[in-house]
Amino acid sequence: MQELKDQTFLSSLRLGHDVDKFLRSLRKEISGIMTGLDRLDNQLKGLAGFVGIIGEPKACKSTLALQIAAYNASQGNSVLFVDQENGKMRLSQRLLCNLHGISMGQLRQLRNVGELYEQLSQLPLHFHFGKVDIETIDYAIDSLMMQNKGKPVLLIVDSLQAVARNVEIRTSIDQWLLDLDTLKLKYDGQLTIIVISEKRRGAYGVASVDSAKDSGRVEYKVEQLLDLRNQEGQIIIECTVNRDGPKGAKVPLNKELQDPENEHSFTFTLNEEERIF
Repeated sequence: MQELKDQTFLSSLRLGHDVDKFLRSLRKEISGIMTGLDRLDNQLKGLAGFVGIIGEPKACKSTLALQIAAYNASQGNSVLFVDQENGKMRLSQRLLCNLHGISMGQLRQLRNVGELYEQLSQLPLHFHFGKVDIETIDYAIDSLMMQNKGKPVLLIVDSLQAVARNVEIRTSIDQWLLDLDTLKLKYDGQLTIIVISEKRRGAYGVASVDSAKDSGRVEYKVEQLLDLRNQEGQIIIECTVNRDGPKGAKVPLNKELQDPENEHSFTFTLNEEERIF
């Protein structure tokens, strides 16, 4: 019995068992998960491995991340969204607006809003609110892998700075990056990790690979880095790092579903604009 166990263990450490996956990677076919934004997906060929979303305040980082989460859950992919920024009720409201294409004002007017909220439980969309550690995330990812075999799993951390709140924040952020990178390697090809990071003040308004707040490791750990900036009310998303494909993809996005009576209301959906840079 021990000999069989040893053989199974050693076999799992060898290369060459996942031919289809290797061939897809070699041919640079679409891999990982899609964002639901066609032009961005066609240029990047999907989000795979470790992905960073970086931007200044009000650049719609959380909006984009939640939109990607909702899209993937609607496709049957399991999602774990670690939220340290918004809270359960606010995220639920924003998610309903996104899924049903309505603003918050319209959501409040719906008679069946309670029923729509209950329907969220049918999606493979899971949230963790409040303090969290890497062991809890690892356990949840492993459970989702077992529950939905053969389907990719998406982990979103919003945000890197928020999960690492302590006295020596730089050390903690870099440790989180190392731990998340270890998770990526553990579930190679099955898990996509999206981590949101704030920009340092001096990098506002321009796309840059080394502008993450409180950390110098982000650009060294991620396979893809998406830079978001708010340019006179329009959101520009630009890929500044793409290790397995072309970088430089730039897509303008329009903010949709804001409440017309409230200029400070949330943006619930980002749609691609027709014009191309």
